[in-house]
Amino acid sequence: MSYPQPVDRVYVALYQSVSKLDMKIVSDNPSAGCLIAHNSHSFATDGEDITVNVAPLPTGGTAATVQSRCTSTQQIFDFGKNKKNVNKIFEGAQAYL
Repeated sequence: MSYPQPVDRVYVALYQSVSKLDMKIVSDNPSAGCLIAHNSHSFATDGEDITVNVAPLPTGGTAATVQSRCTSTQQIFDFGKNKKNVNKIFEGAQAYL
């Protein structure tokens, strides 16, 4: 997703969104534009690892990616949980931009 705001502002918005969703932040590196979080297990999965990356766009603004993957390699289906995580993080960030 791309945003017209600068990298630092987008990073903070995504950080706040992840925090508000009660995901445990395990690595926070604003200078590298990388945030890693973990979501605890639920009825659908054994937990998810979430990676957030932000980088400046050559034309100005910021590119942001959010990935959510099941923690367990044994899990075949996520029942849409990873997609929901990504959508919730991006939706939550809008409140801070």
